[in-house]
Amino acid sequence: MLSLAFYTVFIGNDDNPAMVIPEAPSETYDCYYFTNNKTVLSKLSTTKWIPVYLNLNSTDEIHATMLSKEPKSVPHRYSELARYDYTCYMDSKLGVEFSWREVVDRGNISELKIEYLIFENFILKDKAMILRNHLYGQKNVYFEIWDALCSQQRYKDQRSKIFNYVDKQLSLGKTDTTSSHYATGFIIRNMKHPDIIKINESWYSHIQECGMQCQISFFFAKQPYQDVIMGVDDVFNKPFVSQVRDPLPFGITYESVMADLQKFRSQA
Repeated sequence: MLSLAFYTVFIGNDDNPAMVIPEAPSETYDCYYFTNNKTVLSKLSTTKWIPVYLNLNSTDEIHATMLSKEPKSVPHRYSELARYDYTCYMDSKLGVEFSWREVVDRGNISELKIEYLIFENFILKDKAMILRNHLYGQKNVYFEIWDALCSQQRYKDQRSKIFNYVDKQLSLGKTDTTSSHYATGFIIRNMKHPDIIKINESWYSHIQECGMQCQISFFFAKQPYQDVIMGVDDVFNKPFVSQVRDPLPFGITYESVMADLQKFRSQA
């Protein structure tokens, strides 16, 4: 049995749409639920989750989302997680329509599959982190920015911050196109890897500059560490993933994305 813990995070008030308690993803390994919400905390007592109360006050949805990025991106700062050799973060919203237990039962993801990924990529290949390859398959950051700004008002509200951040990263020599692009709702970490704290802390620093769309910040934060980060396609099968994000609409091109982003930039 591995030294492995699963965890998720929710920060916010009772009216926050992200307030979800999925079923614990494992019956073998410890599963932690980090929250500042006392309603959630009370409900966790009847589940297999190990509750961790965070004494934080969130003023609005954006502030709450930013607060949740710390346990997501820098789990080594939390004593509950730092003692494990491996951690598996799963976004609680992944279980909105399909419970995690349902996913396990369908065979889309299992403890055995997580154990295999750890053995194959951490023990044999000395990788530091495993994430899902992005469903869109696009490896250009502008598609991610376009998707964020078109999908939710809260990202539109941060468009100036996003554009300023991207411009700064490009001026520092980072690239807008890479060999891989990841979805950050599922992350397995090798907590023993010599680079994992540097990757975590770098990402968290990027999040502070970019804002709450942390896939944009991870796109740049990962670039110096690409050799020790692994992307996988088959952690979730399509019947599960498709409820989280539909594929890019037919006819969307690089040119149309850039034209839309120019409009967003003019409003920033």
